[in-house]
Amino acid sequence: MHNLSKVMSWLLGLLLKSNNKQPVDPFNQGKHIVMLANKVAKFFNYGGRRKKLRQISKSLNVTLNHPHVNVNGTRVDAAVRVLTHVLHKELSVKAISASDASFTIRITDADWALMAELEGLALAVGKFVKIVQTETCFTGGYRAIIFLSLR
Repeated sequence: MHNLSKVMSWLLGLLLKSNNKQPVDPFNQGKHIVMLANKVAKFFNYGGRRKKLRQISKSLNVTLNHPHVNVNGTRVDAAVRVLTHVLHKELSVKAISASDASFTIRITDADWALMAELEGLALAVGKFVKIVQTETCFTGGYRAIIFLSLR
């Protein structure tokens, strides 16, 4: 169970593997994307900014939920949830970024694309992790279950 959580952490760049205290295959881009998403969520998590995000989202017909912040940073699912919530607000964040000088977090189109890829991979791996953690009958039917759940 714990090892599978490590797979997801490494996938997002949150886990640093090392050999003799030297980093092995660090994924700094992934960590950067997760940190960017968390910064965006924090920025829009307070009073006037949250209200403005809601107004812009309503006018652009985007989901009205505000992005949740990953408070403790230890749960991998929380980091994936932040990515999902920020991606839902992509249009609104881009509109605010273009018009509001107080929004200083710059996210490129490549960053948005990588964020979407990481979220998709994490959700797919998350389904596998859930199946492995909850499966009690070890009959070897994982292939069919995983195939059906990932469709």
